[in-house]
Amino acid sequence: MKNLYNDIYSVLPEEKKKEILENLAKKYNMEVLRFETFTKYSKSTFTAIFKYKESEFVFVPGDTITLGYEGLPKNLSDESLEQLRYFSENPYEFLEEYIKDNFSKVREITIKPMLVERRLQIIGWRKSDLDELKKFDIELLEEYNNFKDSGYNRLTLNETARFTKIEDNIEIELYEDITYDEYIKI
Repeated sequence: MKNLYNDIYSVLPEEKKKEILENLAKKYNMEVLRFETFTKYSKSTFTAIFKYKESEFVFVPGDTITLGYEGLPKNLSDESLEQLRYFSENPYEFLEEYIKDNFSKVREITIKPMLVERRLQIIGWRKSDLDELKKFDIELLEEYNNFKDSGYNRLTLNETARFTKIEDNIEIELYEDITYDEYIKI
């Protein structure tokens, strides 16, 4: 397990990393689609893209990282500084005060190794039709009719219903809360 943390994993030879990644695939009944190196902010990680059912996952080694800010972050670009000023209620207040009030304090945490799904999938949405929509919530029918005549392609009503125009049809999805235990049975 220790070799799944970045301090050890990052210095392993590529063949050893491949072996680890192939063993993860076997352990979790996944298929290795390909090996790939991801690079961001001058850091690189050699990993694999896995397939499980219809989803793709990538292995991310565990690591100890620093989160939060204390004072004005160093090396901020002008664009980032401008964005911070934009989100500040009073653009003339000191950015250090804004950061203190809106960001977490500096701390070190350890993030465990993980398999991360590559594409967002929001669970709880299920396909429906107009008849069920009428029974589910009659007020949604009015929202549906307003959407049908609008110029929008998609409308999501917060954790209730979602309408999507696809060619000449409108796809209806209804939202139902789902617990973790219910989800893993799917």
